[in-house]
Amino acid sequence: MIILQILIIALLFTLVVGAHELGHYLFARWRGMTVEEFAIGFGTKVISRKDRNGTEFSLRALPLGGFVRIKGMEPKEDGSEVTVANGFYAKGLGSRAIVLFAGPLFSFLFGWLLFFGNAAGFGWNNAPYVGDVIEGSPAAKSGIRTGDKLVSINGTPLQAFTELGEAVQEAKGSQMSLVIERNGVKQTLPLTAEFTAPTLTPEILNSEEYKSDPEVRKQLNEKRWLVGVGQPDPISVGVIGAAGIATEQTWMVISETVKVFRSPGRLAKEAGGVISIGKAAGQAVERGLSYFLMLSGLISVSLGLINLIPIPLLDGGQLLVVFLEWLRGGRRLSIKTQEALGFVGILIIAALFLTVTFLDIGRLTSG
Repeated sequence: MIILQILIIALLFTLVVGAHELGHYLFARWRGMTVEEFAIGFGTKVISRKDRNGTEFSLRALPLGGFVRIKGMEPKEDGSEVTVANGFYAKGLGSRAIVLFAGPLFSFLFGWLLFFGNAAGFGWNNAPYVGDVIEGSPAAKSGIRTGDKLVSINGTPLQAFTELGEAVQEAKGSQMSLVIERNGVKQTLPLTAEFTAPTLTPEILNSEEYKSDPEVRKQLNEKRWLVGVGQPDPISVGVIGAAGIATEQTWMVISETVKVFRSPGRLAKEAGGVISIGKAAGQAVERGLSYFLMLSGLISVSLGLINLIPIPLLDGGQLLVVFLEWLRGGRRLSIKTQEALGFVGILIIAALFLTVTFLDIGRLTSG
């Protein structure tokens, strides 16, 4: 089991990082830059091959990252990197910006593609319909039935099943007005949630995830406002429907990630590093391909967004350098300034890595 989990984690990182680096590679070639190496992973080269254009494609021992090395990317004391034929700095600010942005762009596109593949292949399990209704629950008392379409709550349209849960938590036990559609007829039903612990089925209690992860047990046993309805079974959506769902999910990841970064409380609670990703990837062994596609899509879109943060060494930091040099009329920053920015970038990234690792360890040891 452990070996299989490790292989899944390696596959996830290889796919997500590979898509990101593919963006840099293709756009560098498009802008006339010579790409010296396209690498997945770090450390010793396991597989290596050169194509007819001289680009070396390599798979390295630790598939937890990757890079594209473009000719002439190393700054020189005298600034001569701008004169390297077909080099990164020789192609001008516009080309540099395009190549730098291409990585995050491909992360977004790859995430969208994964979400699309999941929706097209496995259907949509977040449709605005009611699944099982628990006997004696607030939903049952209000007259809600399995199969009812969720139209709106308190006047707000419902586009997905999970939006009902969000509205229920926000109401905090106050009476809500839920509009449902049944057999083509709309009905307005009063609905008041109860503050209680979720009902845990034998399937949940016996799952490996529940038994081995204290954080999962804590979340599943936590009291919250509930109305007693289950998520619907997946429904077939077709190609056009899958495209719409993929677009919604991609935007949701972007918007929620931005919200997390803007809220220190949520950042401390929800931010995760390699340990969290490893745990989630390991769960794909139990949950199957659909879960793996969703997880990979989420990580890919998040990777694209995080890389746009203006931190030196990340794509966003390098785009900031391009902007500063544009303000300087195209003149390169001094080698000392570039080295200082690089050092600051290393410190920031190291601090972020240690912080999320500390948070991960805290979650593992709690509960």
